[in-house]
Amino acid sequence: MISWKNIILLCSVIFIITNCSTTESKNIEASPTSGIASVTISPTAIRTITPTSTPIPVSPTPTHIPAVLPTVEELPENEAYPYLIELLHSQDCQLPCWLNVVPGQTSIKDAYRAWVPLLGIASHSNILSPEDGRIYFEYENGGVNVSIQTRYSLSADFKLIESMSVDTHALRKVGNSGAEEVYGAPYTESLQSYLLPDLLSKYGKPDQVIIRMEIAVAEPTSPDSFDIWLLYPQYGAIVLYTGPAEIIGGKTVQGCPSYSFVSLWLVEAGNNEMYQKTLEENSGIKGLSPTPPYFKSTMDALGMTSDEFFEIYKIPTNRCIESPLEIWPLG
Repeated sequence: MISWKNIILLCSVIFIITNCSTTESKNIEASPTSGIASVTISPTAIRTITPTSTPIPVSPTPTHIPAVLPTVEELPENEAYPYLIELLHSQDCQLPCWLNVVPGQTSIKDAYRAWVPLLGIASHSNILSPEDGRIYFEYENGGVNVSIQTRYSLSADFKLIESMSVDTHALRKVGNSGAEEVYGAPYTESLQSYLLPDLLSKYGKPDQVIIRMEIAVAEPTSPDSFDIWLLYPQYGAIVLYTGPAEIIGGKTVQGCPSYSFVSLWLVEAGNNEMYQKTLEENSGIKGLSPTPPYFKSTMDALGMTSDEFFEIYKIPTNRCIESPLEIWPLG
């Protein structure tokens, strides 16, 4: 027989167990006003709490040049030409700088600021294009039309000028429809800083001097030509001098660097991958070295070392280069 004492003791134990169970449930189901996320415990799974902090926003990739650009005025024609010549002769603009723009450093806004003053003398311009950025100058001086054409590409984020290419030329009208190339003044006066003697004396011996002769046998009326490539990877500069070549005595090809036009390809200094890619795409030269049979070293083409070439042509001279005809492919 159960005594009243045992009955009372049993009821006390049941009360304690029931009260503790209720208290534990209340502690898990925290008050909505406590700021703590509610968690439900399941015998088979535990739900992970998802953070409520705002994620860091990711900026979308730009698809065009920023619309907000500096206010810059075009110069009148009588001021724009002298300003262009001043830029071309600037000692502060060292390769790979061109017209106050440096690949890999100059923003599109600063390029806009540098070039807009010259738009009044630009024959064609599209300096706000991410795909076909260009500015062309063609001006007449003493009956000679000097052409300076600049193209540029932008970085992936459309913020910086990534690379530039420059072509230069000079023509004089002959008759009603003809024209002849002019290698002297005013071309030499405009591009003096980029002619072979000035460039060699200013930047020193190139890493490579590469020669090419193009002999157009298949088209007798087409002129033959020579190319002299100067490779300055440390400056991010590829420099090309192109001029007419002449076959002498059926055995020798002759070309004169003093009768040549200059072209430039400019990339960020130190960006060797882009430099080699630019060189191969625009010349066919691979690995910063001559690729026979179309490209040859100065020794193979001219019988002189690159040091000898440098010493001869770093000062103004009318000396021409001569190469055996038989070593060149006939096109």
